[in-house]
Order: sequence, then structure tokens, then C-alpha cells
Amino acid sequence: MNFDFTLPRQNEQVLLSLFDFLDKQDVKILIAIDEFQQIVNYPEKNTISILRQATQKLKNISFIFSCSNEHLLNDFFSDGKQAFFTNFDLLQLGGIKETIYSNFIKENFEKHKRTITDEATDFILEWTRRHTYYTQSLCKRVFENNIKEVDIEHVHEECGLILQENESNYFIYRNLLSPVQWLLLKAIAKEEKVHHPTAKQFLMQHQIGTPANVQRALEALLVKEMVFAAHDEKGRYYQVFDCFLSRWLESLD
Repeated sequence: MNFDFTLPRQNEQVLLSLFDFLDKQDVKILIAIDEFQQIVNYPEKNTISILRQATQKLKNISFIFSCSNEHLLNDFFSDGKQAFFTNFDLLQLGGIKETIYSNFIKENFEKHKRTITDEATDFILEWTRRHTYYTQSLCKRVFENNIKEVDIEHVHEECGLILQENESNYFIYRNLLSPVQWLLLKAIAKEEKVHHPTAKQFLMQHQIGTPANVQRALEALLVKEMVFAAHDEKGRYYQVFDCFLSRWLESLD
């Protein structure tokens, strides 16, 4: 759903009126907002305040704010200056379990009288990191080849084609980034996960630069959403946002 406002001052009034109208309906309503981190890029700087004002009064409307930028979402929850999320629950979704995803892939091939080997599904899930967009994108390409018995060689071929087809775009990224940003992006991809990007060993191994330069480059890559920050049992780590780009970067010298 899209909203267009003739005058900037209409934003708040129309949005609050819409919420009020929906809240008065005799039915429970769920509003899901995807990629919620984009709110910080809105020209209207009071959007969070408007949502805070609206959500506190609503009784029949529930919200889901989906955000792929974990550290920004954490800021929304913890920053007292802008946090209206005190009445919301924070839920981090992990990857789908490998066995469940593998069975799902094989079952969908079998529905169309085709087979795919365990080795092939295992590779698909590892190569795409079980990220739904990339997993389904690769599976779709493999499926569209109309091969009755898919093995790992067929999957390898499609992976190579994906990287080849996107290579021109990836070179554009390199031209848009500073030398340090590009080297750091490539280093993160080769490591897959980086917990300590300013550590001496990491900097020396990838010949990136000084800790201060790398820290500035890392902040720039986060803003550009070329990398994202998340947490695991070892603590905070950084990873390349685009899985296919990451796999291409891994292949570079």
C-alpha cells in the first residue's frame, strides 16, 4: 500500500486519521511494515514520534516492524530519545533449520516428479546461508532447467551463472566504494563472519590499513547496507549483506 500527500503537513493528520478509522472497525487488524530501518531516511524527521503517538492509543491494531538491520533495530529499542518500542516485543528470527529446509526443497522437486540429491541440497543451503531469498532464487533457477535428476554439478553450474550475470553490477560497487571500504568488504566476505574487524591479525592478513581507517570504512559500509551486524554465541559479528555478492568476492584474489 502506498500513500501520497499533496502537502507535507498532511502526513501526520492523514496517517493518524487512517489508524483511527481502522481501529474503530469491528475486526482485529495486523499491520506489517517491512524494512522498517528505512524510516531513518524519511525526509519527515518526526515519523517515529507520529507512530509513537498513534500506537499508544490503538486497541484493535497490532504491528509487526520487520528490520534487516539488527544494530539499528536495537537502537530503536534502547535509545530513550527515540524509542517508542517499550510496548513491543523484540524477536530475532534465525535461519530455518537445515533438515527442515532440505526436506522442503526435496518435497517440492518430488511434487513435480523430479529428484535432487542430498549433496545438492546441502550445498544449496550452505552456499546461500539458508537465507530465504537467495535459497529460493537458486532453487528456482535449478528447477527451471527441467532436469529430472538434479545433482551437485547442476547446482554448481547455476551458481557460476548467477555470479557471472551479476559481475558487471559488482564491479560498479567497487567503483563506488573507497579503496579501504572495498578491501574491507572483500575481507569480510572471505572470512564470512568477522567478529573483530580492527584486530591486528585480521588487518595484517588482509592488508587493509589502520584500525581507525577500518572503523570508518566499516561504519560507511553499514550505512550503505553493504554489510550488516548481528550476534552469535561469540558476540557481535559483521557479514556481507548480499549473499551472492559475498560469494563473488570470495573468488577474488
